[in-house]
Amino acid sequence: MAAALIVGLATPLLRFLTSWMNALIGLTWDSLGAPIGFLVLVSFAICVLTGSLSLLPIGLVWNPAFAGAGLVLVYAGVRALNATTTWSEFLQWPILKSMLALSIASWIIWR
Repeated sequence: MAAALIVGLATPLLRFLTSWMNALIGLTWDSLGAPIGFLVLVSFAICVLTGSLSLLPIGLVWNPAFAGAGLVLVYAGVRALNATTTWSEFLQWPILKSMLALSIASWIIWR
């Protein structure tokens, strides 16, 4: 239940935090800060879900490693297909979501 709350509240919390950071500090936090924050929250959620908070440092490396591999796959796919900006979105989001699902599933299987 705690892991579901963490993941479920991550998006609204990050949306609020992003608008607050943009208004207060004047930074554009959307492109880098929010995805990193989401990966940190997902790492925390998978550690809570599997009952292994002592492995949180490994979880903080685990999810960004899969996200980085997903970005490499997106780049390779866009370059190989010579996709325009419209078609690259059809390639980008399924790959990134699949890599996040693979990250979570492999963590659960490992633990």
